[in-house]
Amino acid sequence: MNFFIKTFGCQMNVNDSEKIRHILVGKGFSAADTDAEAEVVIINSCAVREKPQEKIFSYAGRLKGKTIIVAGCVA
Repeated sequence: MNFFIKTFGCQMNVNDSEKIRHILVGKGFSAADTDAEAEVVIINSCAVREKPQEKIFSYAGRLKGKTIIVAGCVA
């Protein structure tokens, strides 16, 4: 199974996304280069400000037919 991680937010979210990626690759999953290629899309999110939160919901709504996992503050 392959995955794609989309990160919204601060450097802490970027760091967390890298940790998630490392764990999944270590478990035998493969990272896709784009969300279009991925079976699973992980959205690592920040909800400190309203605008990024709106972007997250908009992005998730465009991912038709994908398994979506939301992590981070919005989750």
